[in-house]
Parts: sequence; C-alpha cells; structure tokens
Amino acid sequence: MFRTMLRRTAVLWILLAVAIGLAFAAGFVSPFHAPVQAQQVEHLDAPANEEQDTISTLLQRLSTVLDRTWDNPVAFYTSVLTIFTALLALLSLIQIGFLIRMGKTLRSSADAAKQASEAAMAGQRAYVIPEPYFTPDDSRLGQNPRNAKFGVRWINIGNLPTRNLRNHIDYRIVEGELPSDFEFPDNAPPTVSGTLLVPKQGVFGPHIPRDWDITADQIAAIRSGEQNLYIFGWARYFDGFPGAPERVTKFCYIVRATGNPQKPFVFTPHDRHNCVDEDCDT
Repeated sequence: MFRTMLRRTAVLWILLAVAIGLAFAAGFVSPFHAPVQAQQVEHLDAPANEEQDTISTLLQRLSTVLDRTWDNPVAFYTSVLTIFTALLALLSLIQIGFLIRMGKTLRSSADAAKQASEAAMAGQRAYVIPEPYFTPDDSRLGQNPRNAKFGVRWINIGNLPTRNLRNHIDYRIVEGELPSDFEFPDNAPPTVSGTLLVPKQGVFGPHIPRDWDITADQIAAIRSGEQNLYIFGWARYFDGFPGAPERVTKFCYIVRATGNPQKPFVFTPHDRHNCVDEDCDT
C-alpha cells in the first residue's frame, strides 16, 4: 500500500511537469510557428539545400523561442517551473526506489527475527507427544493375554512445563479399514484435564476401554485380522510461553498383532489424524 502511494505521487509529479510543458509549448512556441512555415515555403524551390534548411529552421525556431522566453517573464517563469517540476519528479522516483529497497530490507530483517524467535521458542517450549502402550490382563507378558487394555502415555519432550493439559482417548473396533469419512471426535470433552506435565516426564492417559476390557473374542479377531483396532485422541495444552496459542497434538494408531508373546501388539500410525499444532488445521 505504501509503495503504491509513492508511485502515484511520482506519477502526479510527472503529469504536472508534462502539463506545464505543454502549456508552455502551446502558449509560446506556436506564435513563432507561422514565420518558420513561411521560411519553409520560401525554400521549397531549393530541394538540394532541404536538409540544411531544415536544421537551420530548427535552430532559428529554438533561438527565437529562447529569446522570447528570456525577454518574457511569464515564459521564463513557466520554463523554470517546468524544469523544477521535472527535477522533483525525478527526485521522487529516486526516493521511491530507496524506500522500496529499505522496506524490503526491513521486511527481511523482521522475517529473520520472527524465524529466530520461533526457533528459540520451539527449542524451549513444552512439546507433548503420545506413546501408545498395551496392558495385558496380568503382568506375565510371556503368556498370551486374554483381556487387555490399550492407551497412550503423554510425554513432554520440551524444556518447559505444560499448563492445563487436557486429553481425550477413544477407540473403534471395525471390520476392515477405518472408513474414509470417519469423523474423529475432536470436540469430545476431555477425559482428563488440568494436568501439569513437567519437562522430560510422562503421564498416563486413561486406558481404553475405560469401564471394561477388550474381550478375548475381540482380541482373537484382532489377532486373526478379521477386525482392526484403532485408538485415537488428542491432547491440548499451553506451552509455557505467555501469550502463546493453545497447542494440540492428535494421534491415531492401528493396533497390529505380532505373534511375539513378549510384544504381542505393535502400534502403526494411521494415515490420518496424526498432527501437531498448525498442521492440524490443514
């Protein structure tokens, strides 16, 4: 906007200079145009000297205009004003170029400062990520689990504590893949809220199902591949910097059976609903 205003100012100066110049030409050059034409008519009979006569005519016209301009105060003032206006227009263009370059420099400096500030904040702020876990019906992981619970452990990998950490965890057991139009309940009420999570520490979110276990039949169906278990949810928190926006981490894992009794399940990130902060808005 500022650049456009400067350009318009320069254009107005140039138009003013041209207008004054045209007024000068119309008022003081045209009265002397007739004698020149008469002189040109006189020289029509001498085609051999046409080029020399033309140059002579132009010089004579210029000399006449300059003499009349010097003798006429109004003409002299108009000429000076025209030159002065043209110089002002040129100066305006120079200033516009300088201001544009200075604006680009300041903008680049501001962008660099913003990036440096964001990089510093990213290195110090609280940063919460999920770590999925599996809890069998007993502590003997060497035995095949019958009933089980799943969940995530929230870990703060940043250097500042969180404020007002809230999280929500849910699951679905479906035949085949999770529908492409499945709407993750991001607006669901938090299952745990107000948690303070210090740097480099973790806190367990509520496991799912909350009120019962996944049954042995469901576990068998998941093991055989007849059904798929998806666990998903989110965490919202403030990262410790005053005025910073609320942060969000979203996750979705598909639970796969391994056949290894020591580690019977693995958690594979789903192709949707895995994002952090601004990426969750896209």
